[in-house]
Amino acid sequence: MSADAYILHVVEGRLGRGPVPAAPEAPVLHPSRLWAVYHTDLVRRRRSPRTIGAYRQTLFSFWSFINPKPPLRAGPKDLGRFLNKPNRSRGHHATGVLSESSRVTYARQIRGFYRWAANNELTSADRMASYVTPKAPEPVPRALLTTDLATLFDHLELADDPRLKVIGWLAYFAALRVGEIGRLRVEHIHLRDPNPWLHVHGKGGKVRQVPIGPDLARVLHTWLASRPRTGPLLPDRRQATRNIGPKWVSMLLSRAMHDAGLTDSGHALRHSWATDTLAAGRGMNLRAVSYVLGHASTAVTERIYTRSYRADAVEAVGLAQDPRRRQMR
Repeated sequence: MSADAYILHVVEGRLGRGPVPAAPEAPVLHPSRLWAVYHTDLVRRRRSPRTIGAYRQTLFSFWSFINPKPPLRAGPKDLGRFLNKPNRSRGHHATGVLSESSRVTYARQIRGFYRWAANNELTSADRMASYVTPKAPEPVPRALLTTDLATLFDHLELADDPRLKVIGWLAYFAALRVGEIGRLRVEHIHLRDPNPWLHVHGKGGKVRQVPIGPDLARVLHTWLASRPRTGPLLPDRRQATRNIGPKWVSMLLSRAMHDAGLTDSGHALRHSWATDTLAAGRGMNLRAVSYVLGHASTAVTERIYTRSYRADAVEAVGLAQDPRRRQMR
């Protein structure tokens, strides 16, 4: 059976029009045709467009790297070489290998595809089964110093793009991710309620209500005075009826931080809010912080943020005394 005929059988089998025939060992299928079938399955499994886009980028980068070897004939050594290749950023020379977090992400995405290929009989076995995925590094968020935050917010007051101030305040005072900021609409802002709140569409399609503090409420009230009663909170400049994209939110915020003399990314504002709020509450407000952040459980918040909030540990260590001094009492 030719590769083209086989792929049509696979598609028909997935649509329930007939059985999927046994696959020849590692059939030679063009990457675009192979991706078309995998894409169909990802959509069927209700993966988000962003997730599907990330899978596509990773897989095509890997297949281009191993070219002219056919995608379904790749093996663990190919994956290892791909993850250890020099990392070239846009318009720059090699900057070393991929970061540990990127290596883990790419390995999981690629291994997931080859596991799917084996389960769907495109290969006789999972060709990446013997590859040991690198262990994901524990995230250690870096909170900005109070002086750095003050410098940044002074800079945002003078920004040429008025959207930047709103972005910065939402990133810190509501601890929102860039994607959550980009998806906000005017009708998601509820300032007239006794306790103002945001209707936030988070990761994985999860929705939560984030309280709005007095300072953020004043900033949003001023911004909404110049906006229509419905529509994007932060409109795209080229098409005002569309929301600003997450990449633009990230780029604008990162650029503003760089212009203010800071080297951190915009996501550091979310980390800073969590760390500062835990410190102010002496760690007793963990559940509330976890809810605002949109974490699945307090265990996630505790694992990530208590590593940077160390006030309790510092106080505990200070309680220990020289045993000889205690003996003298």
